Amino acid sequence: MFLKFLKLLNFRNFKEISFDFSDSLIVVEGRNGIGKTNLLESIYLLCTGKSQRKSSRLEMIHFDAHNFFVEGEFAGNNSPLNVGIGYSRDKKISLLLNGIIQKSLFEWFGARSIISFSSEDILLITGGPENRRKFFDLFGSFYDIAYLRNLIGYRFYLQRRNVLLRSNNFDKIQCEVYDEKLAEFGSELVLLRFSLIDQLNRFFLTVYREIADNSDQVKIEYDSVLDVRKYSKDTCKNVFYDKLAKVRKKDIDAGFSTFGPHREDLKIFLNEKNSRKFASQGQCRTLSLSMKLSSSFSLEEQHNNRSIFIIDDTVSELDTYRLDSFISLVKNRGQVFIGTPLGRLSNKEDCCRVDIPEYFH
Repeated sequence: MFLKFLKLLNFRNFKEISFDFSDSLIVVEGRNGIGKTNLLESIYLLCTGKSQRKSSRLEMIHFDAHNFFVEGEFAGNNSPLNVGIGYSRDKKISLLLNGIIQKSLFEWFGARSIISFSSEDILLITGGPENRRKFFDLFGSFYDIAYLRNLIGYRFYLQRRNVLLRSNNFDKIQCEVYDEKLAEFGSELVLLRFSLIDQLNRFFLTVYREIADNSDQVKIEYDSVLDVRKYSKDTCKNVFYDKLAKVRKKDIDAGFSTFGPHREDLKIFLNEKNSRKFASQGQCRTLSLSMKLSSSFSLEEQHNNRSIFIIDDTVSELDTYRLDSFISLVKNRGQVFIGTPLGRLSNKEDCCRVDIPEYFH
C-alpha cells in the first residue's frame, strides 16, 4: 500500500496544500523551517492518529484556525482507500474511512502500517523502558488487531484502578473487578508479546549485519513481568490475578499499579552484552534502525502488504556507507519519504523530489 494523494487544511504551517506522490523513494528537501517535518508528521497522523514527535493534536492546528483536517488516498493490492482525520480546538476528533465516519480509533486504525525513523530512535536503546514499550505496542497493534484490542482494554482498566488506588474511599470489591479485567487483558498482552519477540528476532540479526557490515551477534529479549509460557492460557490469567492481589497493599501505598505489562521492558543484546550499557553511539543507532526495519519486514510478511517509511533527521546521523545500506534496505520494501536538508541526497537519481512552496506561510 502507498500514499497516492495528500491534502492538508490548517495543519501546522500549511494553510491549504495538496500533494501527489509516486510509490518510489520520495525526497522532501528544503531549508530549515519550510515544513519538511510537518509534512512527514501529517502522513504518520493519517496512519496512526498520533504524532511521531509526541506532539498533541492541538499543537497541529494552524495558529489562526479552529481545526485541522488531513485526508489522503492510499492505493494497494485492493481498491483505493480514502482516509481522513480532523481535530478541533474543543477537542473533537473526526475519523473517516471511504467517507464513512468511524466511531473509534480502533475501527479506523490498522489498515495502513507505517514506520517512522528519526534521530530520537536511539532512545530505543539508550532510553528508558517506556521508549521500547511504545515501539513494541505500535508494532503489535499493526501486526495483530487483537493486540490493539487488548492494549486498549488493559489501559482502560489500569487507569481506573490507579484512580481507585489514590481514592480516599478505596473499594476492595471494585478493585477486584478491575483486577479481573486487568488479568484478562494483561495475560493476553504478555502472550502476544512473547510471540512478537520471536517474529522480530527472525529478521533482527540479518538486518543488523547488512547495515553494519560485520558479524556481530544481536538479539532481543522480552523482560516480562510473567513468563506465561510456563502456563496454559487460563492458568496464566489466574496467576496474573493472584499477583495483582498480592501487590494490592503495596499499590495502595504507592498510589499506582506496580505490576503489569505497563512495567515491562525489552533488552537488546550485542555480542551477549546489554547494548544499553556497553554499545557505542554508532552501534546504538544501527541497533535502533535494525529494530524498526525488522518490525516492518514482519508486518510485510504477516499482511502481504508493504509499509510506508518516513525518515526525518536520521540520515544526518549516518556515515555514507550506512546511509546507502539503509536506503537500499527500505526503498524496495515500500514507499519511502525522506525529509532532508538541501544537498544531502543530491546524488540519489532514482528518487522523486517534492518541493514545498513558500507562499503558504
